[in-house]
Amino acid sequence: MEISEILIFIEEYGYLALFVMLSAGTFFIPLPNEVIVMMGGFASSHGILHPVPAFFSSYLGIMTALTFWFFVGKSFGELALSFLVRRERAKRRFIKFQQLFARHGDYTLGMTYFFPLLRHLGPVLAGMNKLKFWKFALLAYGSAFLWAILFFCLGNKFGSSIDAVNGYLTRFGPFFIGIGCLLFLSIIFIRYYRRKKMRSR
Repeated sequence: MEISEILIFIEEYGYLALFVMLSAGTFFIPLPNEVIVMMGGFASSHGILHPVPAFFSSYLGIMTALTFWFFVGKSFGELALSFLVRRERAKRRFIKFQQLFARHGDYTLGMTYFFPLLRHLGPVLAGMNKLKFWKFALLAYGSAFLWAILFFCLGNKFGSSIDAVNGYLTRFGPFFIGIGCLLFLSIIFIRYYRRKKMRSR
């Protein structure tokens, strides 16, 4: 599906289009979620959609997808992983993420939505590890909310250059990975500082 086709789809079906593409788009839309959310921002900047419901339709779609993968991981475990981790590159990323998850625990979920592959693997692994749903929701939904605001605002301001932005996302992916890592390290530091402070009391 091309970017122009997505815009037509949004014009025709409105907020429902954003929700469907972000909740079930993994299976039938070969475009990054970043581009879809930016298209929502772009549509709102041109009066096609209202910004507030457009954003929350997108965010609700993201939350639905995260919740789906969490319960898939909880119910099917290894079978879900074999579906998501088929390529060698994906396997290497998953092994690294698994190591981070084992070392730093649940807080690893705080960075997952900033990484295209991990946004699905993170919830699956959390489900497999029987993480409590409220804790999963707090970490995963919080991370996704920040991510969604970032790309919705980018689409709202720079939507006319969305093809170029899509190219930059591919080209400068490591930069966004760096941002995600920085966010993750900040979470780990805060967690460590709080523990140290509690022990000193």
